[in-house]
Amino acid sequence: GVACGAQIAALLKIRQGDSSLRSRFYRLPFRMKAKQDMTEQKNAAMGFLIIEEAPQTVAKSQLPPWNILVVDDDEQVQAVTKMVLRHVQFRDRPFKLISARSGKEARDILRDTPEGFALALVDVVMETKTAGLDLVRHIRDDLKDRSIRLIMRTGQPGHAPEQNVVIDYEIDAYMAKTDISAQKLVTAIIASLRAYEYISEIKTLNAELEARVAMRTAELEKLAMLDALTGAGNRRHLEQRAEAEISACQRAQQIAERIRSAIAAQNIAANGNIIHITASFGLAALGPDLSLENALARADNALYRAKKGGRNQIALDDIS
Repeated sequence: GVACGAQIAALLKIRQGDSSLRSRFYRLPFRMKAKQDMTEQKNAAMGFLIIEEAPQTVAKSQLPPWNILVVDDDEQVQAVTKMVLRHVQFRDRPFKLISARSGKEARDILRDTPEGFALALVDVVMETKTAGLDLVRHIRDDLKDRSIRLIMRTGQPGHAPEQNVVIDYEIDAYMAKTDISAQKLVTAIIASLRAYEYISEIKTLNAELEARVAMRTAELEKLAMLDALTGAGNRRHLEQRAEAEISACQRAQQIAERIRSAIAAQNIAANGNIIHITASFGLAALGPDLSLENALARADNALYRAKKGGRNQIALDDIS
């Protein structure tokens, strides 16, 4: 108890800026998980995380911070991680650490953070023996996030052997908490952020390339519709316009036919008699070169032709 108190006092001096204690190694005790069904580990309830004071960068950056998600149910590990990274920057950008104490809480944070995370430090054993590994599956398979970098940390490597985890899960590093120093942690984080930066650049370049291809394709399609000499619409352009106009006329004719049929099917009773009502329709296309008055006049002419043809019918404007 006295030794532990001395170590915590030394840690507090470091956090308060005691320069006489910097650049030294300290062992910070943390509790290893002891599950009810893990009786063989009950006597190994304490382990040691080696912490080396990380280099400080005091200058303030105007750039947005790197979002880093720290998923661990051990409060001491959370506190030490924040202490080690509090002054570290990469590309003149500080680190913004967001804590989660369980895999479930981490899922909620990922869902509620639209800007996303560049990196996640994930404990393997939390509310379940595979909570951290299940979170990795969720990120990669359910969220389809291939950009975020993932570093696994565990105080119980026997539950998830390193070789199996590295092969079966898409992660960037697997670290035992008993072997982590501040320098190792910072090195792994910087390497992961650099990889994230490269992946983000590639995604941006791909998006720009796709936009350029789409723009160029639209230009080529436009050129394919115009005469190279005059700039007027060519045969292909006229054929497509004709198909569009025919389709529009067919839709208008179908609508008019439904209305005509509905009216003709109605029987109206008046003074003991049944009255049958019919309707005729005249249709004319309204194009960019045709005024509304002209189109109405042509539709009216078509309507008269429908009446002369026997009523209860639809007549189309005779363009010729």
